[in-house]
Amino acid sequence: MAQQPCRLETTIAGAEGDTILLANYYGNRLFYSDTAVANAQGLAVFARKSGYKPGLYAVLPGKGRVNIVLNEPLIQLATEAADPAGRLRVIASRENTIYHVERKVAEALPEPQRSAALNELITANSTTLAAMLIRMEQEPAKAEVRAANGALDSVATADRFRDHYWDNTDLHDERIVNGPVFQNRLEALLAIGLPQQADAITTYLESLIVRCGEAAEVRRFIVSLAIKKYQDLETQGLGAVCVRMAQRYVCAGAAGTAGPEWKPQDQWRKTCVLAARKASLLIGAKSRDLVLADTTAKKWVSLHAMPQSCVVVVFWSPNCSHCKQAMPVLYEKYVSELKALDVGVYAVAEATDNKLFTDWKAFIKENKLDWVNVGVPAPIYTEWKRNPAKFDGGPSSRESLAYAETWEVANTPKFYVLDRDRRIVASPASIKDIITVVKAHQAQVH
Repeated sequence: MAQQPCRLETTIAGAEGDTILLANYYGNRLFYSDTAVANAQGLAVFARKSGYKPGLYAVLPGKGRVNIVLNEPLIQLATEAADPAGRLRVIASRENTIYHVERKVAEALPEPQRSAALNELITANSTTLAAMLIRMEQEPAKAEVRAANGALDSVATADRFRDHYWDNTDLHDERIVNGPVFQNRLEALLAIGLPQQADAITTYLESLIVRCGEAAEVRRFIVSLAIKKYQDLETQGLGAVCVRMAQRYVCAGAAGTAGPEWKPQDQWRKTCVLAARKASLLIGAKSRDLVLADTTAKKWVSLHAMPQSCVVVVFWSPNCSHCKQAMPVLYEKYVSELKALDVGVYAVAEATDNKLFTDWKAFIKENKLDWVNVGVPAPIYTEWKRNPAKFDGGPSSRESLAYAETWEVANTPKFYVLDRDRRIVASPASIKDIITVVKAHQAQVH
């Protein structure tokens, strides 16, 4: 969106000599756009030579805020520092007269006069940004769909709700991203208006992007919101939304790098790396191999080379109290229930300093954990940090040694269940869930 020349004059009683901030909305977040110092009369003037993108902004005098519409060459407002929004007066601005004054009059009416007055205000000023913003805030008409026998058809009603959800929003107008309403409505729909399944959410977002047509800013906003919202929801299976949106719309350049329309390039390359990593952690995805050392720091063991038809991968730490409680319990279940089902355990421990390394070995010995115990032992970790290239082409890899990043181990314990082909069956949240998932999977494949 091109920036337009604009001079914003705001007189704020009680703010004489203060620095006044002007912030622009991008979605429902505010970003500082400009500053001005109020003169002895409280007048702060914003008149950046490069202009401002049309949209909703906020004047921040230090306490409170007042939202304003920027879409005119000259805007003159007056207010008071003690109550910027409540004391706002529009001196010169058709857009802000509509947004603040005439809307307030309409909203003070009882229903149904209120709705009629708002619709009349929107229609009479249809070419203004203010009217577009007010229209977006109006809920679309709701209607229940009935079956032939008169009973409520909940599925058809939900479909109709989604079909008409954006009736009051011009998805082709790129200015809609410069205000909070579009994001708030989209977030609400994703939370309660769609089945909480990756396929359903992705399909809907893709259809919404098609409806945006050539509105590149709107398309980028939808994609960015989806990537951020779903990037940490692997356990619910919704991380697939992040991966699919990133790989389809962002990482469309050569070798999966950011496409040319995504700027800055370095920021979006990080998104592509993130999506590639997360793709290997989705349910049904082929996991990345891990080749880590045992407690001798000499023997290397490959996860993918384990002989069992099913493997439980456990990430834990000897200084994690919950881990120290969970590991013996899991081992007991492994011996009594899982081992006979041709299930192996690949237990990856944090052992990167001397104390962790010592505690790891002691804990294994004390609890007689005779499954596969691996990690990045302190001697190896120290050498790797000093000379990473030494491990290139060796028994392990940088990807394995950096398993906490590769497998996104932010908290421990963390569990995965892998099938014979080392595809991810599940990422259980508890030992009880592990037993349930493994038994169901092994019963199905055998």
